[in-house]
Amino acid sequence: MRLGVAAAVVDGALVRGDVEVDDGVIARVGIGGTAGTGLAVPGLVDLQVNGYAGIDVLDAEPGELVEMGRSLARDGVLGYQPTLVTAATERMLGALTTIGQAAGLGGPAEIVGAHLEGPFLSPARAGAHPVEWLRRPDVDALAPFLVRGCAVTTMTIAPELDGAADVGAG
Repeated sequence: MRLGVAAAVVDGALVRGDVEVDDGVIARVGIGGTAGTGLAVPGLVDLQVNGYAGIDVLDAEPGELVEMGRSLARDGVLGYQPTLVTAATERMLGALTTIGQAAGLGGPAEIVGAHLEGPFLSPARAGAHPVEWLRRPDVDALAPFLVRGCAVTTMTIAPELDGAADVGAG
């Protein structure tokens, strides 16, 4: 099957011509003879996805996260980290459990772990994070997040806060 593209990015170089895929594997690139449009690129990895296609990661059900993965894959993202904004601890823990359940269901875009964007952020630079749920970095406060449903692969933390170095080292 041909993709019908005008060019592809291969090892960082632009190769003009179509791409042939055989049983889900790229068989040939740079094939002439078609007037394709578009550009084929390697699958992308998005490391901060708070929501997509109308689905909020924090409040999603497992099936909704699978659907979000389908939408991401349609737009070229083949791996992603669902990202949790600061909220009540139990709500964030529940979302991590849901992310783990969704990861077990598979899908066209793979969940590569979870990103905790809070709660260990500075109230002085809270941005969109609700200040009432921010907390001082603490190894004991982090522990429940690390044993829930999905591996935490990225954590945003305010390095200037007391306890940040301990959490980062733990």
